[in-house]
Amino acid sequence: MNTLKKVLGYPLLTIGGVFLLIVLFTPFVDESRSDKVYAALGGLMLGLPLTISGGLLVRSASGLPSRVENQRLREAEQDRLQRVLYQLLESNDGKVTLVQFAIAADVPADEARTFMNAQATAFSADFDVTDNGSIVYQFPIS
Repeated sequence: MNTLKKVLGYPLLTIGGVFLLIVLFTPFVDESRSDKVYAALGGLMLGLPLTISGGLLVRSASGLPSRVENQRLREAEQDRLQRVLYQLLESNDGKVTLVQFAIAADVPADEARTFMNAQATAFSADFDVTDNGSIVYQFPIS
């Protein structure tokens, strides 16, 4: 299916590009003003739909996620991180360190810190810094 999309998409892009080039070069043609306007309008009317449809076909064939898919992926990742946090909080009486969360969630430290700080703010959690520099979040469980 992706091959068919590419086979159709690239020629549409090319043909649409040719019509859009007509629009660019119409001011340099020795014709009357009305002929130039009609040529430009014709180039736009044919070029834009062909270029847009070809571009959409090629983009969908490339496997790049759309904005909606990106949003769904971000939401799914946030849900996963929350589940990991809740499991840690249940098993540790509401206390969790940044390192524990980063390891359990398999995320980099910066991402873990950003997520944990947002959750601590949302749930009015306290945090302490231990002597060795670890951050311990205390979430109200009761």
